[in-house]
Amino acid sequence: FPRSIENGAGALLLGPCGTGKDHLMLGMIREAIRAGCFDVGWVDAGEMFGALKDAVCAQQSPGDVLAYHIKPQLLVISDLIPGGDPLTAFEGDSLFRLLNARGRRNKATWVNVNAANRDDIASRIPAKCLSRLELKSLVVRTLWSDYRPEVSV
Repeated sequence: FPRSIENGAGALLLGPCGTGKDHLMLGMIREAIRAGCFDVGWVDAGEMFGALKDAVCAQQSPGDVLAYHIKPQLLVISDLIPGGDPLTAFEGDSLFRLLNARGRRNKATWVNVNAANRDDIASRIPAKCLSRLELKSLVVRTLWSDYRPEVSV
């Protein structure tokens, strides 16, 4: 892990809801920390996009929010497409700025997303963002059944 993180290698975990992508990502983070990578950030994409929108509404620069997420050597973005709807133009532009800045600095970005396959992701995020996510990334598909028990209402 240390060398791949230092080289900016990414990870993209994709699969349906409830297939353990966050749990797998936490295990990967644990191993990265054991191997010496202590500069790790974790963010839920919906919270990040909300903070960016709040900054704009408060007439502040969203650059401060982005700078915070550019800083760690390893950034983990959970649930990249919150709610499953396509990203808005603002969200897509912000995501591209973040991924592009991290890539230029050779910083690793690991992402999980509720999506069945690459085409599913491609229909909901800008192509330039998907290109950045796939660059130097391990792609893991979690195509097994939802592990959560059904709840009767």
